[in-house]
Amino acid sequence: MIGFLLILTNSITINISIPMNRMKEMKESFYDMLYDASDAILLFTKIDNIPRIDFINKAMTEQFGFGSKDMTNEPLWTLFTNKEDLEKINIESSFVTESIMKKANEESFISELSFHPFEILGMKENLMVSRDISEFKKRESQLDIFNTIFTNSNESMFITDDGGIIRWVNNAFLTIYGYTKHEVLGQHTRIFEIKYSQ
Repeated sequence: MIGFLLILTNSITINISIPMNRMKEMKESFYDMLYDASDAILLFTKIDNIPRIDFINKAMTEQFGFGSKDMTNEPLWTLFTNKEDLEKINIESSFVTESIMKKANEESFISELSFHPFEILGMKENLMVSRDISEFKKRESQLDIFNTIFTNSNESMFITDDGGIIRWVNNAFLTIYGYTKHEVLGQHTRIFEIKYSQ
């Protein structure tokens, strides 16, 4: 029996005849490659209009705490804290989104999810990559707080790099010292010594 492998590149389709047993070997090699990938990856297929998990790699089992056998054929929403987040997903095209996911122990975390539909052995599959961005979001939130404090403070503040070059000043600094941002950004802090020693 002969199978056909379609390769799509920049709108050129190449049709290659490959024996079916070789196609199955290629699919198994593909799964082996995914299993050992450092990214948290799963494959899912829509069955009766419900996205169901076909495959979970080692990194995904570590991220979520589920065993791959526990999750095979489970609805994809098992991993989401909010089923409605999954309903927004269009599995017909590639895209990236963020969602709150849940682990086997019910602990939740923020994940950046990327979805990529593809076809293997004539079957439509969907690849989902999950990246835990909880720590990044926490730091982003802290930076927002620091930015608000820095920007709105009545105290004069400026930020320099390791070499003493001014990278940022707040409005209070500009008001108190009479500089414009253009005059001080990129300058060394020695400009204060020069101005105030005169």
